[in-house]
Amino acid sequence: MFFPLFLLLTSLPVIELMVIFKIHDLWASIYGSGMAVLISIGSVILTGLFGAALARSQGLSVLRQLQQSSSAGRLPGKQLIEGVLILLGGVMLLTPGYITDIVGFLFILPGSRGLFCKLLMNWVTQKVAKGEVVFASNLGWSGQPSSQYRPGQPSSQYRSDQSGQVIDVPFTDNKTKK
Repeated sequence: MFFPLFLLLTSLPVIELMVIFKIHDLWASIYGSGMAVLISIGSVILTGLFGAALARSQGLSVLRQLQQSSSAGRLPGKQLIEGVLILLGGVMLLTPGYITDIVGFLFILPGSRGLFCKLLMNWVTQKVAKGEVVFASNLGWSGQPSSQYRPGQPSSQYRSDQSGQVIDVPFTDNKTKK
C-alpha cells in the first residue's frame, strides 16, 4: 500500500506541472506569453474558488439529506459516502492543477458523484459479503458496549470479552449542593 501511494503522491505533481506547462504553451501561442501566464494562474485560482463554493453548497445539501435520513430512522450510508466524495472533491479542487480539478468536479457534481457513489457502495457491499470489512463501534448494533456488527449475522456472536453486567450506583450532583 505504501509504494502505490508514494508513487501517486510523487508522480501526480510532476504530471500536473507538465499539463499546466502544455496548456500555458497553447495559450501563449494564441494570446502571447504575458497573457498566457495570467490565464494559467487565473484559471487555477478560479477553479479553486468556484470549487470551494460548489463543494460547500453540495456538502450542505448532503448534510440536510443525512439529517433527514437519520431523523426518519434510516441508515444514511449513501449520504455518508457522498459526503466523503464531496470532501475529496473539494480538496482536489483546492490542489493546483487541471487533472485534480477535473477529478474534483467529477466528485462534486451530483450526476457523476452518484455514479462514483454507486461504485463505492458496490465495492463496500462486496467487501462486507466476503467478511473483509467488519463494522465496530463503542455502542454496536446490538446496543451492547464494544460490540462488532457484521451485516446478516447476529451481533451477539461478535461481542467483546466484557461481562455485560450493569452496575447501579446512586448519582449525586455535587455542583448543585452548597
